[in-house]
Amino acid sequence: MDDKALLEAIGQMMEEQEKRLDQKLSEMEQRITKSTVALMDAEFKERFNLLAENQDEILRRMPTEEDAELLDTRLAAIEAVVRKHSREIAALKKAN
Repeated sequence: MDDKALLEAIGQMMEEQEKRLDQKLSEMEQRITKSTVALMDAEFKERFNLLAENQDEILRRMPTEEDAELLDTRLAAIEAVVRKHSREIAALKKAN
């Protein structure tokens, strides 16, 4: 076998080896990806579900727009009464 034929044979062997390695790497990547997805699903799915449930509860408890407007109106009225009472108390303190 001359040098050229020997080099070609070595090149062919290297290509075959490279193909096998590429195939093994591809299989490993697929296994790792599947394992990662399974792990993430096991770790995070329940937590995300709990977060979603808590968010639903928070949204359920939040006042509607109408309720918020009513609360704003009531708060403004209470603040006005407190200001009035504060002025009256100050006037009574001055009178004594």
